[in-house]
Amino acid sequence: MSQDEARPYSFTLDPFPQQAPEWNRASAFYDHLREGRLTTTRCRTCDLVSWPPRSVCPECHGDDLEWIDLPTEGRILAATVQVAGTPPGFPAALVFALLEFTPDVRFIGRILTEDLEAAVADRMASLVVQEVSRDRVVPAFRLV
Repeated sequence: MSQDEARPYSFTLDPFPQQAPEWNRASAFYDHLREGRLTTTRCRTCDLVSWPPRSVCPECHGDDLEWIDLPTEGRILAATVQVAGTPPGFPAALVFALLEFTPDVRFIGRILTEDLEAAVADRMASLVVQEVSRDRVVPAFRLV
């Protein structure tokens, strides 16, 4: 048995602590993401769909929430390119877009494309689960 097999991997400084259940009650979002599902929470009391996923409803302050699936394709409302200050290990230019998945759920996501001008309004983008480090994932999107 190798040293890696004998001892579970742990982060000295976890760059994505929100994915660990001991740090975040909404960590199931990342479990769903690993399954290729884009999810959020809906309050069973007032029926509010929240983004980002919540552990307490921002409307009625209840905690009776359920996980629901969102569409895995979203419509681009606007896009921008980050050319400076990109994190180590990422390309020199990153494309981000404001995506709409439902009338109530919009958020900014990374668009995986080499064509920096391809992410334009009304174009569709589809979910891609991007591994960013050992057992850590984030949602990203490809143009359809």
